[in-house]
Amino acid sequence: MDTEPIRLFLEDFRKPLLVLHALFAFAATGSSFHHLAALIQYQRGSTIRNRLEKLHSRILPAAYVATVALGLLTYPTYRYRVRAAYFDSHLPRLSNWFDLKEAWGAVGLPLVLAIAWIGPSFDPKNDRSGLPFYLFLSGATALIVLFNVVSGLAIVSYRAV
Repeated sequence: MDTEPIRLFLEDFRKPLLVLHALFAFAATGSSFHHLAALIQYQRGSTIRNRLEKLHSRILPAAYVATVALGLLTYPTYRYRVRAAYFDSHLPRLSNWFDLKEAWGAVGLPLVLAIAWIGPSFDPKNDRSGLPFYLFLSGATALIVLFNVVSGLAIVSYRAV
């Protein structure tokens, strides 16, 4: 009979990975709202935040992708040690909430990739017709990031990896 505990992928690094996941999520939050603020200024006719928008069109996708990657690295430990061992039987609503958070995170990924693609070449003075779409991408991303960060913090407050 095997009495050895199950060893999960990167389980020994779960706490540092979770902290890094949170730090990159906070960076994505700040960057998404700075990016959105710059685009709102564009909408109002000001290009004073042009350099800021260009900077955050690079930081936001990098932080978002890093957050997703770090989340994927911690997922096996979460799935086995937290969700299966506790949430599914004691707090099934948190399991569902986590799934919703992850689904919205997946929706946000193509949005931030579009921001990364559009951002470097977007000229607010000459491309006024593309601004509403770019503003939509940024606003939707900011809302998704905010929802995911708040949800993640709430879920972790019950039980972390």
